[in-house]
Amino acid sequence: VETLQRRLIELGWLGGKVTGEFDAATEAAVRAFQEKTKGIWTDGIAGPDTLRALYSSSAARSKSPAATNSAETLEYGSEGAAVTKLQKRLQDLGLPLGRVELEADSSDYMTRYLDVDIALDTFPYTGGGTTCDAIYMGVPVVSLYGKRRGSRFGLSILQNAGLGELACADGAAYIASALGLARDKDLLDMLHKNLRPMLLAAPLMDTQNYIRELEEGFQRLAEEFSARR
Repeated sequence: VETLQRRLIELGWLGGKVTGEFDAATEAAVRAFQEKTKGIWTDGIAGPDTLRALYSSSAARSKSPAATNSAETLEYGSEGAAVTKLQKRLQDLGLPLGRVELEADSSDYMTRYLDVDIALDTFPYTGGGTTCDAIYMGVPVVSLYGKRRGSRFGLSILQNAGLGELACADGAAYIASALGLARDKDLLDMLHKNLRPMLLAAPLMDTQNYIRELEEGFQRLAEEFSARR
């Protein structure tokens, strides 16, 4: 992973330092490289084809080098230029600072969902475990999905949790869904009380059926492979 990150940094696809961890930034850098390289599937996975292209003398370079990430953590009480820059960015986006609260991660973060009415999923890389956590804690999640695999996790989770109507195909629907929930306090109250039992009874939590279908899929692949030999 460290060698991969060094090469991505060298080509301008990844900013920051070598960490040795294949994190979200590394995956995004791999995807960006794949999108600019012909004949390679864009999936964020550094497989054999991607690695050959990455280490070739003709490897694509980023025309807009990734910004360096200092990995600075901002939390309550932080001061300095980084805080000022963040505040300006939030204000430029039209977010009143009095409505913004940033918190560092913690071992008891699940309890923080008790202060949340609605969770807005990220895009184009949506949540996975955090989306399930939110629903389990009674918080509805509004998700925007696209055509790429990385943008459709929220769609899959919500559909298999019985909440497919909260998955939106465009920005207008995403905003309308969030506003509709925010304005319907009775619906929000009902969801807060019932989302956990809904999730536990949904196909998403049917682990036995999931494993059965997975095994059947592997069996079909094995049979197709054998038939071609």
